[in-house]
Amino acid sequence: RGLLMAGDALQNRFGRLSPPDPLYTVDMALARKSIQKMSELEFQVLCFSHFGPIREGARERLQALAARLS
Repeated sequence: RGLLMAGDALQNRFGRLSPPDPLYTVDMALARKSIQKMSELEFQVLCFSHFGPIREGARERLQALAARLS
């Protein structure tokens, strides 16, 4: 409960939440849609494949990223 496993759909490099790396993402438009959908979910902790988790304010940070991308 309260955990979103984003896998490679997002990056958290140096504490900055961002979309996936375009070098490894075939369809960036679809990636942005996925980010929007994830931002609508209820969660508290956000986990990634290759980066440390965001344990506080994760949903709000994802919602802010989704707003910037729309």
